[in-house]
Amino acid sequence: MLQRIFFSLQVKNLVAFNKIYRTRHTVSLARRSLHSPYQMIIKKPPATDDAFIESNVVKRFSPLARQVLAASGPIISSAAAGMTNGFSAILLPQLQQPGSKLSISEDQASWIASMAPLPMAVGCILGGLLMERCGRKSAHLLLNISFAVGWCVLSMAGSYPQILAGRFITGLSCGLVGPPASVYIAETSDPRYRGILLAGVTFAVSSGILLAHLFGTFFRWQTAALLCSLFMIVAYLLMLVSPESPAWLLARGARSEAETSFRWLRGFDPASRQEFDAMVARMEKDKG
Repeated sequence: MLQRIFFSLQVKNLVAFNKIYRTRHTVSLARRSLHSPYQMIIKKPPATDDAFIESNVVKRFSPLARQVLAASGPIISSAAAGMTNGFSAILLPQLQQPGSKLSISEDQASWIASMAPLPMAVGCILGGLLMERCGRKSAHLLLNISFAVGWCVLSMAGSYPQILAGRFITGLSCGLVGPPASVYIAETSDPRYRGILLAGVTFAVSSGILLAHLFGTFFRWQTAALLCSLFMIVAYLLMLVSPESPAWLLARGARSEAETSFRWLRGFDPASRQEFDAMVARMEKDKG
């Protein structure tokens, strides 16, 4: 009987000692982990990205509104291409009017009309190279500057060579805007709205031709050219506040910047996250 009682007490002491040892060992590990360089910490996302994405300005508008904002810059630039095509129809009649300060011959008139289309093909090639090298957004910023310079040269032109120079620059800019406009809209818009936003490019070109004729109806050609340059300032400002194409950033290996741009455009819902992950997987597959 005494042996059983003694054995029972030994078992209880062993169990109690085991519990105390495990508790002290756990506390010791916890204390050491506080000073360990390999301690686990919860990493927060970069503050700059969250501040940009989750700002009140971004949250105030829906993803569709932000996509329309991003597409507005290329669409307005496309309207300037239409203005360039329609500008000769208002420029030549005013130059050929009796009493015009700058009189031109029939041969000079034909050169003025054809000077804009001549560099368009070169502009298309340069536009494609520029958007791949510098990015879709940077390409638009540069072509908007080029367009504005061309229109300003026309508005201040006082001689035949100056008119040719302005027409050449605006014609080259027409070619530059072709590739980046459609590619940027396609890469920044949701598939549900992509068709209608891309249709805005063609609509803008025809609207630009109409606007050029309206400006020529009510104003002199110098004033009309100045009004056309104002559109380029608006397009430039819109592109400044728009993000770079997520697809182009991913192709350059800038995944965090691409995710920031994508979330700015599409929002924060799980479907958008899945779409971004699918884009990343597709890019990695293409590279592999």
